[in-house]
Amino acid sequence: GYTTTMNKKGVCNNIMVARSKTPEGPYEKWNGSGWGGSTPEPIITHDASHDFWGVGEPSFIELNGTLYIYYTHSMGSIEYCMVATADARDENWPATIQKQGVACVKKTDSLDIKYVEDWGKFIAVSTGDRMGENSWLAIYESDDGMRFELVDATRENTFPGLHNAGISSRPNGHINLAEDADKLCVIYAYGRQWASWNTRVQPITLTLTDGNDI
Repeated sequence: GYTTTMNKKGVCNNIMVARSKTPEGPYEKWNGSGWGGSTPEPIITHDASHDFWGVGEPSFIELNGTLYIYYTHSMGSIEYCMVATADARDENWPATIQKQGVACVKKTDSLDIKYVEDWGKFIAVSTGDRMGENSWLAIYESDDGMRFELVDATRENTFPGLHNAGISSRPNGHINLAEDADKLCVIYAYGRQWASWNTRVQPITLTLTDGNDI
């Protein structure tokens, strides 16, 4: 999934998708009714004012035949993480997308969302104080994949200028702690100089607790 713009200023964005059997390609883009061709079409469009950033930064999870699609919706001073669902068993699943509303009002950067099989929970990683000197990693969770809340924060051993964080997972967006523990990483961009970003790949451990440390 990727973000595309319809405006020279980079606003009024939509979400597109392409597929391939291998990371190297070749890729087929969704064309509105199927895959391929030279005229790609969005799977989710920005249908509000063109003065705003729009939609983008998609994250996908497949669970029990349902594809969960998470994405940012920016309306000026307020940004949302939205959720939509589709039939993952249908090859033309973009045609089955149904918007499910607001997953959370974001106080942080874009959310990258995964499903932890051991807990039956959806978790998300994001960055707070995006690109700031005191930026930090934010953790969200959900029991149903529809509504998320900010539950934890990691401020130690992170770097200034954090943004666009993600968490490693299996191709379907799942994490199995028993089998994937040695492979789990948070990946994010950072740096003090604009447009001169480093990439951090940080091994992590996930633990379920009753409290939080926000």
